[in-house]
Amino acid sequence: MEGTNAAAEGTQGEGTNTAQEGQAQESQSLMNEAISQLEAEGKEKSKAMGEAEPEDVIPDENEEAKEETKKEAKEDTEEKEEETKEDQEETKEEKVEKEIHKLFQKIQNIYKEDKFEEDNQYLDKAYEHLEGLEKYKSDNDEANQKLVKVLQSHPDLTNVIKDLIGGNPLPCIFSKIF
Repeated sequence: MEGTNAAAEGTQGEGTNTAQEGQAQESQSLMNEAISQLEAEGKEKSKAMGEAEPEDVIPDENEEAKEETKKEAKEDTEEKEEETKEDQEETKEEKVEKEIHKLFQKIQNIYKEDKFEEDNQYLDKAYEHLEGLEKYKSDNDEANQKLVKVLQSHPDLTNVIKDLIGGNPLPCIFSKIF
């Protein structure tokens, strides 16, 4: 009897599974119909609003290809930036060389009589010339300070100088003062 009960239970169990499968299929088809209706309503609303239908939109099938393209573009940009930096560095070096060359030419023009066989001789002469310019500037600053003191203490002398700069002849200027 046990075997018969097991067989009966097995048959009954199979019947229950078949019924459940039928219900599952029926609910799946109802869900599919509901989804189709919702999609249709969504398309109608999209059309009314002027939006593109989901079917009109091209799906992104090659995300990996897009990512690779982005990586390649980024690498190209980085390479171009590196090349630009290298070019700028070369340009800076070339500018420095040109400026040094200009400096050597100026020193050579100033000291035409001297023969320069080594770069150190150019540098020594450049240093000597700069020292001379610094001394000239300091001497001029001292002379200017003395003139300012004299002109501030004698306003008549300042007027004489202004008239001379204005083009008045010296006898006319002296006639105003005396």
